[in-house]
Amino acid sequence: MGNQSYATTAGGYQRVVLSDGSVMELNAATIVRVLYRAEERRVHLEQGEAHFTVAKNAARPFWVEAKDVAVRAVGTAFSVRLDLRAVEVLVTEGRVRISQGTELAKQDATAPELWQGQKAVVALHSPASPQVVVLPASELRDALAWQNPPLIFADTPLRDVVQQFNRRNRVQLEIGDAELGALLVGGSFRAENVTAFVRLLVSENDVVADYADAERIVLRKVRP
Repeated sequence: MGNQSYATTAGGYQRVVLSDGSVMELNAATIVRVLYRAEERRVHLEQGEAHFTVAKNAARPFWVEAKDVAVRAVGTAFSVRLDLRAVEVLVTEGRVRISQGTELAKQDATAPELWQGQKAVVALHSPASPQVVVLPASELRDALAWQNPPLIFADTPLRDVVQQFNRRNRVQLEIGDAELGALLVGGSFRAENVTAFVRLLVSENDVVADYADAERIVLRKVRP
C-alpha cells in the first residue's frame, strides 16, 4: 500500500503523520523506511532514533525493525534508537513486545513485554535477554528532550518560519497576505508554543492574527 523513506540531517528533526494517523518523530541523523501493507504496518529504522505514537488497529499490527530487533505495538507510544552495538527501546505509553533474531514475526507470541516507563537495551546479534530498567520521570523527560528542540531564526522570511512551526504542531499557521511572507523574523522559540510566537509577532510588527478555529491561525497585515 506504500513505501516511503525519510531522513534528517545532523541537528535536524522531522515530524511525520503517517497514512493511518500514526505519528513518527525523527531525531537528528536518522533514516527510516515505511512499508505499509493491508495486513500490517512496518517501519525499518536504518539509522538514528525515532519516536512513534501508534494509531490503534489490532487487526493491522505496527512493527519497528532495527537490525535483528523488532518492536511490536498495537496502540501505544515508544522510541527506538539504533547504535553500533545495541537497540534501545523506551516506552512512553502502553506496552510493546520485543523480538530478536531472523524470524521476528513468528517469535512475537512469546516475546517479552515492555511497559510504560521502562527502557530495554538489546545487544545486536546476541542471544542475551534485553536489559530492562524503569526510568524515573526526570530521566524519561531528558531522554525525550530531543522532541522539542528550539526553533532558531536569523532574518528568516516569515513564510519559512511558518513552515517550521507547522511541521511540529497540530495548530497550523497561515499567511493571509502574500507580501507578509517576506517579513524577516529572528529569535529562538519553543517549537510547541505557537501562540507565544504569534503574540510576539503581533506585538512587534504590523500584523494581526485571526484565530479562525481551534487548529488554524491566519496572519495578516494591519490595514490602514
